[in-house]
Amino acid sequence: MSKKNNNDNDNSWQAFGKEWFAKNQGVLIFLLNFCLTKWISRKILCIDKDCPKASILSILPHCYTIQGENDGEYVTDYRNHWKFAKRVYFALKPLWWLCHWWDEVFADKHCPELSFGFDTLTAYSQAGGGGGNVTCDGMASKNSANSNWTVIRTGAGTGSNNDATSSYLELDADPSSLNTNKWSFLNRFFYTFNTSSLSASVSLTSVVFSIYGKSKAYNFSSPADLHVAGANLTNPNNVVTGDYNNQGSTSFGNVTYANFNYDYNDITLNSSGISNINITGVSQFSLQLSYDILNSAPTWGQSKYSYYEMYFADNTGTSQDPKLVVTYTAASTFTPQIIMF
Repeated sequence: MSKKNNNDNDNSWQAFGKEWFAKNQGVLIFLLNFCLTKWISRKILCIDKDCPKASILSILPHCYTIQGENDGEYVTDYRNHWKFAKRVYFALKPLWWLCHWWDEVFADKHCPELSFGFDTLTAYSQAGGGGGNVTCDGMASKNSANSNWTVIRTGAGTGSNNDATSSYLELDADPSSLNTNKWSFLNRFFYTFNTSSLSASVSLTSVVFSIYGKSKAYNFSSPADLHVAGANLTNPNNVVTGDYNNQGSTSFGNVTYANFNYDYNDITLNSSGISNINITGVSQFSLQLSYDILNSAPTWGQSKYSYYEMYFADNTGTSQDPKLVVTYTAASTFTPQIIMF
């Protein structure tokens, strides 16, 4: 069982929400783009490697937008938790508490115009491991010994998890030599992203889904490839056991076992994947082994397995987050938007 993020019980970072980003948008954009501050500010948000040079046009608790390569083209990098809100809070925690103390003890009572706007430390219960967000990542699984192929793929799920920092997307053959051609475990990963900042007026050019690899292994006669597909979760901010069969059946793109690496694995989505983007709401995706999505069981062998281990957004920081990068053109000049989550 993966350990939860040590910061999970500290939800004070949620004060850095939509209102705070809206109020301080100008200052944030200046710090992220000014030559003397851009390196350290992007380092704090852990986007210095993803976006070392391009000008940032807009930043929200869960995404940022840059100018694309062509006129009228923009690229938005989405995370499925409020990771940029978290990074601001945990990186500058002493300063945050000092500002809160100032607001509570003096400014809000005697001189409101000098308030930083941190007059409350409201904490919220986490929804799908993502705090006050409307999205999540997680897994649903079926753990059932002596299951035939149809049952392991289409039977009811037996478990789910939204809080792992990393986990294995895998298929396991039954460990008993008496259970020939039977299976004991299969799971699917699910990811949702709030892409409503795109608005209905944009035209999508390309979409890249990226997951950060940690390990891989197999001892079947051949390994599985890793496929991205759609999903239809019961609730987009919480993966539950009942979502085990709520994955899509059309592949949006894949990465082969040989090409899967222990860094970001970028999967450029096909036209079906681009069509899966909800430009006014939440976009939902699943990750599945090729055995699963193609309904093609590997050659059975006692205790055989195939897996990919990947990081989830609950892992500390943002440098290994699942992410969705959307390139699009806008009908008019870009205007930064603050989305009401």
